[in-house]
Amino acid sequence: MRMKELGKLIGSGAAADVYECGAGKVCKVYKTGGHGAASYEFGKLHEAHKCGALAPRPYSLTDVDGRPAIIMERVEGVSFLQELIAFLDSCFARGLGNQEIFGSEIIQNQIEITASTLAQFHRHKCSMSETSKIALQRGCQSNAYLLPEEKSAVMDLIARLPDGDCLCHGDPNPGNFMRDGGIIRVIDWNNCVSGCFMHDVAEYVFTMRYADVSLDWPPRIRAFLQEFQDEFPRVFLDCYAGITGKDLSSLDDWKIPVLAAKMNGNNPAEKQERILRDIRSALDGLPARHGKM
Repeated sequence: MRMKELGKLIGSGAAADVYECGAGKVCKVYKTGGHGAASYEFGKLHEAHKCGALAPRPYSLTDVDGRPAIIMERVEGVSFLQELIAFLDSCFARGLGNQEIFGSEIIQNQIEITASTLAQFHRHKCSMSETSKIALQRGCQSNAYLLPEEKSAVMDLIARLPDGDCLCHGDPNPGNFMRDGGIIRVIDWNNCVSGCFMHDVAEYVFTMRYADVSLDWPPRIRAFLQEFQDEFPRVFLDCYAGITGKDLSSLDDWKIPVLAAKMNGNNPAEKQERILRDIRSALDGLPARHGKM
């Protein structure tokens, strides 16, 4: 396939560009990672779709002027992240206070939909090529910041985590939830796994607790996210527990493994430093709580 055969560019990231490619389809053309990255994502999308997830349908692997690419279903709509930023800008312009903003219908609705969508995913039983524990182990092993003895301690914690057969998205951040009118779709299934539902629960919680340092936010938005970094998770946990009736008391057991995996990627230096500091602080507290490892 030639680049001139594609439609207009509709999205661009660090790893790939996304172009229109006929009715209801897009072509994701990779910049980095080569054919291995494209094949990996195509396989993940295929597995997720097969498990009944609200994932874009993968159509085919191809090349565009020598660059690996995937043709997949186009997902329309506005992400929760885009929606949130626009809403916050509007509220700040109207002089609304932060408490009033956080209690607004749109923010509470986003959190509730996130919880209910994940609960829906977790009702699907599946066996995927990668489990949550394998993904966390891979994340720990590729972490370039942890010392060898720290990695060993994290790997031990991962081994203690429960197994499971739930469909987990693996990266349920607000940028991956798309709203198209009354329809909610979820994108970016690169990290999907089968495993314990707590994997997704922990991913959301610790994503929001570090949301203020995840991107180069304007000062007012960053201050808002920092002020409510514990409230987003609290409302989410209440919603998820209310929907599913599940016991979420094991959340702390997932903290260090999930944070260790989160350090991989294009995070700002401030986020990496804060996560590393928190991991080390949590590891220092382990002997007193669990005995020598």
